[in-house]
Amino acid sequence: MKIVKNIFKGIGIFFTSLITLIVITLILLVLFRGAMYDDFYKNGKKTDVKIQGLDANYCPQGLDYDKDTNMYFFSGYMTTKEASRIYIYDYNNQSSKLINLANEDSSIFKGHIGGIAVKDNYVYLSNDQEILTINKERLINAENESVVTIDSRLKVNNEASFVFAGQDKLWVGEFYMKGKYETAESNHYTYNGEEFKAIVEGFDYDSTKTNGISETSSVKISIPKKVQGFCITDSGKIALSISYAIVNSQLLIYDNVFETQSPKDNHYYLDKGNLLQDIAVMPMTEDLDYHNGKIYINFESASKKYKLGNIYPSKNVYTYDIK
Repeated sequence: MKIVKNIFKGIGIFFTSLITLIVITLILLVLFRGAMYDDFYKNGKKTDVKIQGLDANYCPQGLDYDKDTNMYFFSGYMTTKEASRIYIYDYNNQSSKLINLANEDSSIFKGHIGGIAVKDNYVYLSNDQEILTINKERLINAENESVVTIDSRLKVNNEASFVFAGQDKLWVGEFYMKGKYETAESNHYTYNGEEFKAIVEGFDYDSTKTNGISETSSVKISIPKKVQGFCITDSGKIALSISYAIVNSQLLIYDNVFETQSPKDNHYYLDKGNLLQDIAVMPMTEDLDYHNGKIYINFESASKKYKLGNIYPSKNVYTYDIK
C-alpha cells in the first residue's frame, strides 16, 4: 500500500512540476513579448481598426484598405458549413457589415478566400487557382448579412492563396509547404542554388476586360515557402508575410529585385541576395496591403479556430512603416 501511495505521490509531484513549468514559461513569454518583436515595433504600430468577425466562426485571411472610400475589406472562410464572408469596415462612420458569398448560380460559396484586393470598382478574391471578381459598388450597397454572388472567375497558373492590387498590376500568388500544401511542378525552379516551389503572377490591368485584368500574366516572381501575403511598395520593395501555426511570423523585405536581376521570360526571384530585412512578427500573419508608406497586416491568431493556446492573439490590423 505504501508503494502505491509513493507512486501516486511521485505522479502528483511530476504533474505539479510540469504545470508550474508551463505557467512560468507562459509568463516569461508574455513579459518578453516586447523584446521578441523589438525590430517590428520600431516601425510597426497597432491600429484602432479591429479585425472583423472574431466573434463568429470565421477565420480571417484577406485584407485590403481602399483609400477611395476609407473602407477596410476583410475576407475569410467559415469553420462551419456556412458561406464564406467579406466584412467591410467603414472607417468614416465606424460601422461594419458582413456579406455572405454565393456562386454565380446562387449556391453557397465555401472557398478559403486567402486574399482580397480592391482596384477601382473591382474587388478581387483569390481562391483555389482562381481570381474571383465582384463589383465594388454591389458590395458597398449590399445590406448587412445579405448574399452577394460572384461576377466572374479567371483561372491562374498557381494556387491563388493571396492577391495584391499594385499600381499597374494585380499580383496573385501561392502558399507552399512540403508534404501538406504542394504546388505544381511547373512552378518549381532553382536560382543561384536556391530552390523555389511557389510563384506570384502579375496581371496587367485592362479596362476592356469584364474583370478589369488581362487573361494571362505578364510577369512571374518565384517566392519562398509559407507565404501568406505579398505587397509592393511605391519604391519597388517587395514584402512577404511568412507564417504557419502559432510560432513567430516573419515579415521579409526585398529590395532592388527588378533592378539587379536580368530575367528570362520576365521571371524574377526573391533570393537571399535581394533580402533586405527579416523581421520577427507576432504569430499567424496573413494577407498584406500597402498604401502611402505603410504595410497593412492582417492576422488570424485571434479567431475562434486558433484562440485556444495562442498567447499572442492579434485582434487589430497592424501597420509597418517602410520607405
